[in-house]
Amino acid sequence: MVLRVDWDGEQDDASRMFGLSHKVSVGVLLVGAAFVGVLAAGAAPSLPRFGSPTTVAQVPWDGYLDEIGVADVTGDGKPDIVGVKFFDGSATETHPLVVLAGDGKGGFKDVTKQVFVGAVPRTQHARHIVFADFNRDGQMDFFIADHGNDNEPFGGWPNTLVLSAPGGKLSDASANLPAEYGFTHAAAAGDVNGDGAPDLYVGNICCGAPPGILLNDGSGHFTQLAGALPSSMIDYRSSGERYTGSALVDVNSDGLPDLVLAGEQDTPDAVMLNDGHGLFGPLPGAMPAKPFSSDAEGLAVTPIELNGDNHEDVLLAFTKQNPFYQGRWIQVLINNGDGTFKDETSTRLPQQDNLDSWPYAIRVADLNGDGNPDLAVAVNNGGAPPFYLNKGDGTFTPLAVTTAFPMFDLADVNGDGRTDIVSSAPSSSGGSDTYAVSLQQGATSVIRPSRTLTPGRLNPAVKQSTIKRTICKTGWIATVRPPLSYTNALKMQQMAQYHETGPPSSYEEDHFIPLELGGAPKDPKNLWPEPQKQSSKSNPVETALRRQVCHGLLTLAAARHQIATFKRANG
Repeated sequence: MVLRVDWDGEQDDASRMFGLSHKVSVGVLLVGAAFVGVLAAGAAPSLPRFGSPTTVAQVPWDGYLDEIGVADVTGDGKPDIVGVKFFDGSATETHPLVVLAGDGKGGFKDVTKQVFVGAVPRTQHARHIVFADFNRDGQMDFFIADHGNDNEPFGGWPNTLVLSAPGGKLSDASANLPAEYGFTHAAAAGDVNGDGAPDLYVGNICCGAPPGILLNDGSGHFTQLAGALPSSMIDYRSSGERYTGSALVDVNSDGLPDLVLAGEQDTPDAVMLNDGHGLFGPLPGAMPAKPFSSDAEGLAVTPIELNGDNHEDVLLAFTKQNPFYQGRWIQVLINNGDGTFKDETSTRLPQQDNLDSWPYAIRVADLNGDGNPDLAVAVNNGGAPPFYLNKGDGTFTPLAVTTAFPMFDLADVNGDGRTDIVSSAPSSSGGSDTYAVSLQQGATSVIRPSRTLTPGRLNPAVKQSTIKRTICKTGWIATVRPPLSYTNALKMQQMAQYHETGPPSSYEEDHFIPLELGGAPKDPKNLWPEPQKQSSKSNPVETALRRQVCHGLLTLAAARHQIATFKRANG
């Protein structure tokens, strides 16, 4: 049975809402989220250790595995694996997606045939998986961008939408999308018109329907928004303007998700600003030159915050057109504060010209628990995927990881508060796809908030209907933050109640339901003395969840549910 928690802000007493027996993984939500650096500049980061990959499932071949993603799609609070496939053999053949249900201990089971109400969705050439709560029921759904057979005449293929259903089930809701055959090479989700529901950007690049913005009515039904994109993007056949990577990111800090686009071949990268109604226009001079050469192809765009100024920075992944799809470059772009970017790759992530395996996706997560965003790159066509640790100042150093297959995602799959590696080795025709988990090693000793002393309290002013003028409004959180004179005095009282005997300077009063998600600012039942070494782990999660809420990817209720469960398990 799926546990549903009413966290809409209507109740002031949260004590009855935390009797949770399961855990909700937020590992996947940390991908692309902002983190606050806590190490001194240049300090050596601690090195995470990953165990050998343990096979958790083998799925008989039915199309080449093209991407995997990790999220709780069955609604039991445990991360699951979604795999999508392709095989460009004919213009009509399709392949079933795969769902592996997690047990919360690092194990997974193939439940594809059992979890769907009705037939299992099939794709032709799945390109990307986008997770969001599209039907606003507090559970994660997903969209699959599908460009169809990757051979002439490039006829395109319909995209796939999977929505949660009662009882932990899933349903193929692709009929909720506008009928189209497009070559969808990129996709992104975000609330583009401020109605609280995650909408979609579909990045079609050739031979069918043009790119567009699909507006969500709040129930997971989508309609095309006319005039949402510049005419040069719509008329790509004559303009040649095509974008093969995308993200919806608030680049100018106005609370609205904008489009950051990585260009195909001769198309420069671009930023399209959102007018608040889901209509996008170009920001001139926003993006620096591409790496390699002007015909480099951008394949992924991932938001990240690297310099502590609370403006979204971005990572872009590129490969070469000549030689075709050889070479890998991760470009680090720092936001100037106005939505324009400067290239700081040479100082933050130095690289050399290469013919390495091309990058498929950029994974961002805190690998070593220091509160800083680290990164790793999923690659195609073999080769070891590169991992990088953040040194605490937004610069990166390589991390030797030999326990991941080239296709992977990052998440805490066993509930110990550490990021693990979920990877897969695609098989050739006639074999089986191998899914494996590399658990992060090491002992943990954490102090957790007491259910009695700190049950949690909410700020009645913060509800789903008020987030735009409260938690999502720049500067609002500072207006409700209690003064240090209050929290320092309360800290001394609560340290005694928690039997903590360390130096007070090593603790901070933490809001169990954070101010960023509408927790009560001064109620002692929502505060507890958290060791500062633990706050470096929870602070990034709070920031990530707030951004998910403000971008319309997660309800306020679901975000409160997740942070509560995370803190009960991890402090």
